[in-house]
Amino acid sequence: MTDVTMAEMLANPIYSRRLDSFPISKRTLNALAGSHLNRAEGGIRYVGELVRHDEMTLMGGTPNFGRRGMDEVREHIRNPHRLVIGVRIIDAPSGTRDQSADVLFRQLLTGGDIATMEDIWMNQNYRRALNSFSLSLPVRTALSKADILYSGELVTYSEQELLKIPGIDAGAVKEIKEKVLEPLHIKLGTIVPDYPHDRHFPPLTDDRLVFRKALETGRNELAEAKWKQEYKAARTIATSSNSTKKQKKIAVHEAKRIERLFGRILLKNER
Repeated sequence: MTDVTMAEMLANPIYSRRLDSFPISKRTLNALAGSHLNRAEGGIRYVGELVRHDEMTLMGGTPNFGRRGMDEVREHIRNPHRLVIGVRIIDAPSGTRDQSADVLFRQLLTGGDIATMEDIWMNQNYRRALNSFSLSLPVRTALSKADILYSGELVTYSEQELLKIPGIDAGAVKEIKEKVLEPLHIKLGTIVPDYPHDRHFPPLTDDRLVFRKALETGRNELAEAKWKQEYKAARTIATSSNSTKKQKKIAVHEAKRIERLFGRILLKNER
């Protein structure tokens, strides 16, 4: 299989095209919609979902999709656009407690953002307290009662999830977008694969408390501990007489990357 990154796939608009925008028979479209290979609603509906499986897997995991259907895919999608059927996305999102990997992948294909918890707590735009914006009192109160206090917490909710919060209606969502999200260039429904998803009701879970503290202080103690450990391991490899030249070069590069991430002061005790 050919390896691609998520960024490479999202940079090519062909992968976000719906299959029903091609001159493919209704029989083939219906077969792909009923495929066992994709747990997102409607089965395989986008080119990006189609090319994740090789031809044998597609035919074996999709009822009523045989040689004729595969011929249509080759004629109308693969050959004209020079695509590979059977690619491995090396950094595709993993599933979470709430959503399967296929659902998250579709959200990315159709314009959703993705960020790790580390991306969020290190970015000032996600660390803004919501009470620092000129939101109306009813909206601020509704968000506070739902225990959503920071922009980094807000973006993990989809628009549909926000509308389920008492006191939040379509007008409130519009206000949130105009006064918070658009000025910060961030989006609702941002996919955060490692975010604690049991987030909807107080009290906060231990993981969420760590995340909240990171948003408040700009420091994530768990992440810092992990990076300190990796920094120490990298320096050990870089200075070891048993390491090869290539291993030392990689280790030095990794140690410098961590220093840029957390700063020499944070890591001074690890030298």
